[in-house]
Amino acid sequence: MLLQKISKNSKIDFIFYLGNDSEDEAVFEFLKSERANADFFAQACSKYICVLEKKPSEADFYIEDLDSVRPIL
Repeated sequence: MLLQKISKNSKIDFIFYLGNDSEDEAVFEFLKSERANADFFAQACSKYICVLEKKPSEADFYIEDLDSVRPIL
């Protein structure tokens, strides 16, 4: 799993995850779970869990269209 490789030497302190369909909902839930927090993320991790053009969602943030993503990246 990617999170295991990234957090092998130290916990993750920033994550930006952008999903755009219903299959991402499981990822949103996992990234917000107690297990993920304990295993992979630093206590003060800045998490930006976003969904693109899809409501309702488990994501914390909604981005209306792809053009709005470009300035963020």
